[in-house]
Amino acid sequence: MLLAKVSGFLSPQRSAHRVVNSCNYLPIYLVSWLEEEAQLTPPQALSISALAKVVQMLMTFPASFATDLFGTTKVMLLGGSSVAVAAVPLLWLTMASSTVGLWPAFLILGVFLPVLISIYLVPSNLFMTAVFPTLLRARACGICLGLASITGGLTPMIASQLAQEGRLWPGAFISFLTLPSLAVLLWSRQKGRLAVYQRPWLF
Repeated sequence: MLLAKVSGFLSPQRSAHRVVNSCNYLPIYLVSWLEEEAQLTPPQALSISALAKVVQMLMTFPASFATDLFGTTKVMLLGGSSVAVAAVPLLWLTMASSTVGLWPAFLILGVFLPVLISIYLVPSNLFMTAVFPTLLRARACGICLGLASITGGLTPMIASQLAQEGRLWPGAFISFLTLPSLAVLLWSRQKGRLAVYQRPWLF
């Protein structure tokens, strides 16, 4: 009975959270991409990746405030749409400006992209807990997060393979992953489509 209840909630939550995990793992892969495609040294690439994680941490505060102010799905839709549109152009801009110096890469991939990812990432945990009833919340969230993490954890490997076909394909891969997630978020905003057990006004 427990598995039946969990599976009833599993599909929309897993779809919405999968791309969030993929975006979260993206800065890890960017170290390799910056070395191979933008011709940066390992310390430079690691510095940009570290900056990206610091920016994501700092973005927790404004993204959380915006979530409480405007609602979970609205903020996630904004962040997800921005990542979908910007992923490929940002990688292209990084490569195009690599001859100018390091500051464009630090600004584009160390600051701007992590801001967009955080707008999508931070509200996802509230979304995850809000769609499960209290009796199932911990177990169901654990299952969904585990499955999404497995999928997201494959992002560096998949992106590395795609980069061999074209330097911008990793960005296109992330953009493609956002489509089902954005569809689920839009679907969840339809009244009565998705049961909400925590602060329904956030949806």
